[in-house]
Amino acid sequence: MDHPRKDCILIALALVMALMFPALTVTAQTPADTTRVATSDAIKLFVDSPVADDYLKTEITFVDFVRDRALADVYILVSSLNTASGGKEYTVTFQGQQRFEGMADTLKYFSKESDTEDMLRLGLVRTMLTGLVRYVSRTSLASQLSVSFLKQEKPQPKVDKWKHWVFTLSGNGYFNGEQGYRYHNLWGSVTAKRVTEKFKLNMTLYGAETGDLFEYDGSEIRSSSDNKSLQITPVFAIDDHWSWLANVVGGSSTYSNRSGYLLGALGLEYNIFPYSQSTRRVFRLDYDASFRSIKYYEETIYDRITESRMQQSLSATLELIQPWGSWETEVSFSHYLHDFDKNRLEVWGDLSLRIVKGLSLSLQGGYSKIHDLIGLPKGGATQEEVLLRRAQLETSYSYWTSVGLSYSFGSIYSDIVNPRFGD
Repeated sequence: MDHPRKDCILIALALVMALMFPALTVTAQTPADTTRVATSDAIKLFVDSPVADDYLKTEITFVDFVRDRALADVYILVSSLNTASGGKEYTVTFQGQQRFEGMADTLKYFSKESDTEDMLRLGLVRTMLTGLVRYVSRTSLASQLSVSFLKQEKPQPKVDKWKHWVFTLSGNGYFNGEQGYRYHNLWGSVTAKRVTEKFKLNMTLYGAETGDLFEYDGSEIRSSSDNKSLQITPVFAIDDHWSWLANVVGGSSTYSNRSGYLLGALGLEYNIFPYSQSTRRVFRLDYDASFRSIKYYEETIYDRITESRMQQSLSATLELIQPWGSWETEVSFSHYLHDFDKNRLEVWGDLSLRIVKGLSLSLQGGYSKIHDLIGLPKGGATQEEVLLRRAQLETSYSYWTSVGLSYSFGSIYSDIVNPRFGD
């Protein structure tokens, strides 16, 4: 006698599933004609999320990423709110455009406070992959879908009228003051980049100006500094481990007592791990040799108003992003060829470690042993320049450090959100 009631319950559950997962519902209607979708016509995707672009591109290989949201077939937006237990609720919104106009989905992903960066980005990418199934199933790539997506060769790139060039114009102004004090900081830059798998080029024009005005006891004290530079850096791939670069930099800096300078450098890099694994681990060894021609505002402590010097440097950099946390450190040594005693040793590191569930440790720090300040002005710095750090001062070392420890415990359920009065 219970069978009719059980049948009603099953029918109700089926209806709920159909509403929650429309992309997986099979209907008796005639399906859309997808036979005309070209195999190389992959989905154009634009993603706005905290996950690094490089990681997305290595993990989601069956789409074409585009730089402009208006050109995308699918636009993914990731937003977040803090949960009661210290984690985050991520809302991943899929908006269909162009050929998928009107198709939209929203999925949720919940992270814990103790999650590492690797765990977070892996969870978000899996959520994105799940949501993309609905759109891929309406293309000719649907035949390649399985319980897990079979990794396919990336389709041939589309015609790009910009030839991979991206241009960025940036500017910023900051002003503050009170009755006896005024401060301003202005900076701007123009950047042109071109990045392909075998080559990348970065050209940046930069300018900044900072000024202070003090009014005290009927007198005014003014202090200012400016910095201008133009940098051109092409990088060339040799194979999956070797690369080389050329670097040209010119400009001026009142802080460094340089009214004009020109630097030219050649560098060689070896990555112990293949570059294809660079989103998870990198161990780079870098060597570069440079020529520097400098003209100073003031005569230096070595009685020079101009000079040309050769310099070389060697550095080792390790970057790891693993389920246990992340670690990045670098050791570098440089010196002038005319005097080996004019050298600099720098060490810095950044460790984020998940010790046990709920307990995490953050360590950051750096130290420099400095013996290469050849451009210090002979006349020293004024009191204003010392107090406001407007000029470089003589020193044999510098350091910085940061330590953090956090532990959370309590409810393991983190899917409750209460945004009232903020977080």
